[in-house]
Amino acid sequence: MTAAVLPMPLFQGHLDQDAEPVKNILSAAERCLWRSGYGGMSIRDVAEEAGVSKSLLHYHFRSKEHLLLEVQVGVYNRLAAHVTDAVRSAEPGSERGLLAFDALVESLRSVPELPVLAELQTRALSNPKLRTHALRMREYLCNLIEEMFASILGPEMERFPMPPRVAADLLLGLLVGVGLQSGLDEDRERTDATLGGFRVLVALALGELNKE
Repeated sequence: MTAAVLPMPLFQGHLDQDAEPVKNILSAAERCLWRSGYGGMSIRDVAEEAGVSKSLLHYHFRSKEHLLLEVQVGVYNRLAAHVTDAVRSAEPGSERGLLAFDALVESLRSVPELPVLAELQTRALSNPKLRTHALRMREYLCNLIEEMFASILGPEMERFPMPPRVAADLLLGLLVGVGLQSGLDEDRERTDATLGGFRVLVALALGELNKE
């Protein structure tokens, strides 16, 4: 099973995501974002962290919002790759669906960036520029999740008790909600309980696939 990773939604045609300067800038932007949050991070900080000029950074990334979008895509693609790798040996169907959800939960518990990613979503409500990028990110992630559903469930996807896009929106809402909640609950007990409850709902939905 190939990891469900879609091409990055780039805004500038000349941007090569495998180019060393681009990878260096994205890595530096991640560190700055997790350290300072969206409000505390600046393009100057990222350029200094990456050891490049601001002009070179702006050559590859149109704006701070564009840079943040690419950072988020990288994080979510890593989550997707972990999930698909975890279920590689399982046959498509409901059992593989639960394995995938458990792998996702495992990843969420080990990703410290989720509260920051959720913060970007809330800031997008009052920031028009960030809102534009957040909407693009939502469509990108929903497409990514739908592709994963199709790979994980195989032919049984046709009998799933809701449309793929609705299921993708629900899972994306979980990611954002868990990110916000984990930023508030340092002991993570409530977050873990939320994930456990959602797993029950997933199991019930997948159980419908096994009915005659």
